Amino acid sequence: MIKLFKTAFGITYYNIILATPLVLFLVIISMYMGFSKSTVDTLPEMLLSGFTLWFMFGAFFAAWFYMIKKAVEGSKSIYILDEDQAKDSFKLLKEIPTGIGSYFLSFLGGIILFVIILVAWGGLIYNVGQAVIGGLNLDPAQLKEPLSSIQELSIFIENLSPEQLIKLSHWSFLIFVSNAIFSFILMLWAPEILFNDKNPLTALFKSIKKIFIKFGHSLKLFIYVMFLNFILSFLNTFAIVNPVTYFIMMLVYFYFLVYLVVLVFLYYEREFCQENKE
Repeated sequence: MIKLFKTAFGITYYNIILATPLVLFLVIISMYMGFSKSTVDTLPEMLLSGFTLWFMFGAFFAAWFYMIKKAVEGSKSIYILDEDQAKDSFKLLKEIPTGIGSYFLSFLGGIILFVIILVAWGGLIYNVGQAVIGGLNLDPAQLKEPLSSIQELSIFIENLSPEQLIKLSHWSFLIFVSNAIFSFILMLWAPEILFNDKNPLTALFKSIKKIFIKFGHSLKLFIYVMFLNFILSFLNTFAIVNPVTYFIMMLVYFYFLVYLVVLVFLYYEREFCQENKE
């Protein structure tokens, strides 16, 4: 497993160009959301905006995940000169049209399925929390100001009763655990679509099955990812106070996101694709 972590790091390092589509897409989405917030007023405009975002995310996932798949497959190549490796890395950008053409519909369907599963899972966890922990007895209007800033949130927490604080901590733990389980179960869904089955529904069931086929390895991978995410989140709390350190941490976080996806795709390719070839 340690060798897998190192190999994924090497693939990310030599194909850092994979971060370019991610950064550009996030910038475009931020600009589009800001534009929509000030211009979208009617229901037809909201529907049009929603469909536009749906198509944008579908195209991005199809293109970006396909680039990562090609980077993982190309990692077996042996290069004598670094220039040759750099040229092949740059060629990954040319895979964008192929990725969109091959997997666009798959990820459009996958996004719909993801939203449905997310809503159903959220409803289940909410009902479990209400039954086991109980509500905080708060008016939804009371939550608007605390969610507006960190300062307002700290004041809000200070004014809670001891009983409410205990319930809040239990709710936080429940949400953390449920998010971890949700992410773990769906961890191999995207690689399954790219490497094996373009149908997002059947790919979902196959990916979940593979999670449990090699449960120990999958769990180790997930714990490693969670640990890295915790470290970066912890460091990011100190970086906010300084614009320079915050900018550096943002670059590190983008690199981490690329590394994370490369690692999951590499794990899938090594654990499941090579077996099929043999």
